[in-house]
Amino acid sequence: MLAIGAVDDFGKSATLDIDLRAFDNLVPVASFVANHPQGAGPFERLVDASASVDGDQNFGGWITKYEYSFLGVVRATSYNTQTVIFPSSGVYNIVVRVKDHDGVWGEPISQNIEI
Repeated sequence: MLAIGAVDDFGKSATLDIDLRAFDNLVPVASFVANHPQGAGPFERLVDASASVDGDQNFGGWITKYEYSFLGVVRATSYNTQTVIFPSSGVYNIVVRVKDHDGVWGEPISQNIEI
């Protein structure tokens, strides 16, 4: 904590307390849902990772990449949504992770979804 004081020409004074905090990069955190879009085929899902956040977004940080893994395919893109058409009904695993503006990838998260 840092205190700064000032006195004016009339002898009045005031102080201001300043709390400075320094940190390195805060890791981004992935979040996603897989929804069946209205009007889509029965095996189609929209993977929406728009709820993912950069840990330091309140200090100017942002997400630059989204990585989606499903059906043995890994795709990195700047889009926060991805459409997937599964081959048949069943249970499938989807994994998402995100990268921030500092080039740091967050931990992957996964969900099993039933088609």
